Amino acid sequence: MTDHSRDDALTDRQFERLLEGARQLPEPRDFEARFVVLVAGRLGLRGGEIAHLSADWIDEDQRVISIPEHDPCTKGKDGGVCGYCRERAAEHVDAYNLSLDEATELVDEEMGDVDLPDQKIEELARERMDEHNISLEDALAERWEPKTSNGARTIPFDLTARTQIAVERFAERYDVFPKARVAVNRRVSEAASAADLDARVYPHALRATAANQMAMNDVSAHSLLALMGWSDIETARAYIKASEENAAREIRSKFR
Repeated sequence: MTDHSRDDALTDRQFERLLEGARQLPEPRDFEARFVVLVAGRLGLRGGEIAHLSADWIDEDQRVISIPEHDPCTKGKDGGVCGYCRERAAEHVDAYNLSLDEATELVDEEMGDVDLPDQKIEELARERMDEHNISLEDALAERWEPKTSNGARTIPFDLTARTQIAVERFAERYDVFPKARVAVNRRVSEAASAADLDARVYPHALRATAANQMAMNDVSAHSLLALMGWSDIETARAYIKASEENAAREIRSKFR
């Protein structure tokens, strides 16, 4: 999560107004908007996780949502991979795959001082590409998956009564979240507009709001790391530090 989204975390008052705005939307957008706002803004789910949320991820007895390492995406046309997952797959291929120049540099490093003909170096480089690179089809087969390996996690959904009720009602109504990834952003924007909220409101800002709320309730850095699915403990510590600084400012203000 970037510093920018942390700066856009909502205050308690703004969050309540956003929920009021969601209630003003027509059915079923009102419930969808409230659900997105609550699971993003109180549980810290990412937009892509919400869009691919399945009732199978919800354990009502244990009151947890378990984000899996992989769940086949069927939200696209004719039950195929959705556009969001296609974009993520393409990005993964671009970032992961070696170019011929990169593979050649790798071979040069492996060979050290061994002098090989250019043709042999290129042959070895292409072998490295075959071993390492993945096709778009292979990348698509991995969708859906969390943004990071730490994204697979278990989150208690009974942190607040209304969040618990929203998750339980979701499990009653749907097998999966009924809309595409773009609708997650759209529902948040619609709720913010209905509430006439003067703030930058988007799913990642709501996720920052959840992290802020947890830090203010004395959740430890390691627990925050696990709940939010971050890869870097320093991200969690930044929220803890910000919470401590806010507390210090408030306490000092009482004595001045």
